Amino acid sequence: YNGLIPLRRTEQQLREKRIQHDAVVSSIYILSLWNNNYIPVAIAGVFYHLSRRLAHKAQTQSENNLLSIVDDIPSKVWIQKTPNSNLEVEIDIALLKAKDIITVSTGNMIPIDGYIQSGEGIVDQRSLTGESQPSEKSVGDSVFAGSLLVAGKLWIEVDKAGSETTVAKINHVLTQTVHFKTQNQLKSEQLANKIALPLLVIAAGTGVILNPSSMLVVLNSTVGSLVNVIGSVGTLRYLNIASKLGVLIKDGHSLETLNEIDTVLFDKTGTLTEEEPEVFNIISLDDRYDQDLILEYAAAAEQKLSHPIARAIVKAAKKADLSLSVIDDANYKLGRGIRVIIEGNTILVGSNHFMESEKISLTDMVGTLLSNAKTAGRSMIFVAKNGQLMGAIELQSQLRPEAKKIVQKLRQQKIKHIAIVSGDNKEPVEYMAKLLDIDLFFYEVLPEEKAQIVEQLQQEGKKVCFVGDGINDTIAMKQADVSISLKGASTIATDAAQIVMMDGTLSKLSEIFTIAKTMDSNLKSNLDLMLLPVGINIAGVYLFGFGIVTAIIIKNLVFFIGLGKTVMPSKKMQV
Repeated sequence: YNGLIPLRRTEQQLREKRIQHDAVVSSIYILSLWNNNYIPVAIAGVFYHLSRRLAHKAQTQSENNLLSIVDDIPSKVWIQKTPNSNLEVEIDIALLKAKDIITVSTGNMIPIDGYIQSGEGIVDQRSLTGESQPSEKSVGDSVFAGSLLVAGKLWIEVDKAGSETTVAKINHVLTQTVHFKTQNQLKSEQLANKIALPLLVIAAGTGVILNPSSMLVVLNSTVGSLVNVIGSVGTLRYLNIASKLGVLIKDGHSLETLNEIDTVLFDKTGTLTEEEPEVFNIISLDDRYDQDLILEYAAAAEQKLSHPIARAIVKAAKKADLSLSVIDDANYKLGRGIRVIIEGNTILVGSNHFMESEKISLTDMVGTLLSNAKTAGRSMIFVAKNGQLMGAIELQSQLRPEAKKIVQKLRQQKIKHIAIVSGDNKEPVEYMAKLLDIDLFFYEVLPEEKAQIVEQLQQEGKKVCFVGDGINDTIAMKQADVSISLKGASTIATDAAQIVMMDGTLSKLSEIFTIAKTMDSNLKSNLDLMLLPVGINIAGVYLFGFGIVTAIIIKNLVFFIGLGKTVMPSKKMQV
């Protein structure tokens, strides 16, 4: 009964004109039963099933981690009942048609791809496009399903809905590629399959020269099942070592492949930088207002909003111990910026475009400030009071404190190529690359283009590890040889990534490469060791008349030596 599985697999392989380790196991079953050697049959069955079970577990842990991001899209939407009317009705999203007009209010997810017909707002689409900050959107601008309206109200003409949206197409690609990594075999399996045919030929020759019992000794020299156990247990052992370092590695093959990586491609926003920006500088543009007052007005206006820029400004005000006025909801007006009433004064906080739309006069100095900020990879928010510009708040992305050190360590580990990819424009990406002493960078990159960059590098002969954190990174992650994400990143990114840094930082990135190199070295030495019984038993059957019991003892003695070497790395690596 136990032999049915390898027999069926052998039949299938023979139909495909392949001879693999299952053929050797099947031959052992048949000959053992023919010669009434039931103990070898039992031992072969135990190790065969144990090896397949462990190897399967080591290879397929990641398959169940992929979740559908389309589930996050709302199932119902509000739609204008007739064109140019204020009457809205709620319908099932499946009933939407092209050219329909839907409405989206503050705090809601945009459920379709389309174009803004009316309204203004701030849209957080960083997870899709990789932009470092939420974007101002107005009439004519395009928006994507899966992005979040953090302020304002939009009337959007439907362009694509359901399976045609950008976010759904990303999910489709992920679904198609979920098995890409799990179909790769472990090195131990490859070795067992390579020696299967030669071993069968030698066994057949031995049966002719000596006797059928000697043939069984040669067949029992196979270490396929043993190497599978050693390889799988060893892989799981190193996965456990990584977990103690706070790193979740979902499958053994990714750790094995990590040893071959020569190129690391970092997504910029949210990976090399913190999610929230920080206030870099406060500039007074009117002698009547100092930095504290400018920050106080801006923070008071932004305190009820939840987007990253608002949180950064409020955080800076709290750090400066400033007292913020409480503003009634009725005094808020949201759009591409914010207008509030504070103690009878009209305060405007927003971009230069917002100020221009509100008829606030901008000087030539403002143009110079904006140009300098853009070159340095920073953004600017302006503050006006009663129609007059008070000043500006300059914000910058916070570089992760460990980023510089990690890049240096990767170079020490002989990673030949390190690059940055981002949806941001050229200046902030180039600034980041210079800051980290990285020569290669890609900017204004769309989600599907990130995967194309990975593929291009692979076509040049490079083994690529992609480190990212957003939905926009997931296709590139599946294309890469190894993918890494951070805990706290978007759910789909951590689901798609083969490796997740559970502390939410890059601090253990170099340690993963060390673990991979150590595992590779240990695995190779064990594979070499596992070949010993083959030579010893084949020589023994001809020179010393080894029997089946002797062959089993020698094979399993070597196996337990290898198993002991496999469980040693925890002490060696001091984990």
